[in-house]
Amino acid sequence: MIDVPPVGQGGPCPACGGDDRFTFDDKEGRGTFICRKCPDETDAYNMAGDGLELVRRVASVRFGSPVSTYQAARLVGNVLGIVEATPTQGAI
Repeated sequence: MIDVPPVGQGGPCPACGGDDRFTFDDKEGRGTFICRKCPDETDAYNMAGDGLELVRRVASVRFGSPVSTYQAARLVGNVLGIVEATPTQGAI
């Protein structure tokens, strides 16, 4: 479970732990966020993304090693009780 502050309010970052640098803005219902401290691959001063990116970054911190977007999606699926489909032969 990832704790986030109410939409539009500053709070502690679930990835870096900063006290008041994280905002959950949930634009278009996509779970979007921004942290004014955490770096990302493209901007050394801001970490922003959608809900799946937040899961990926928090999981990477908790597990102590990088987590891929695919792995983050599987974590979300496990929480929701979604079983991963097995591709069938000949399926496109």
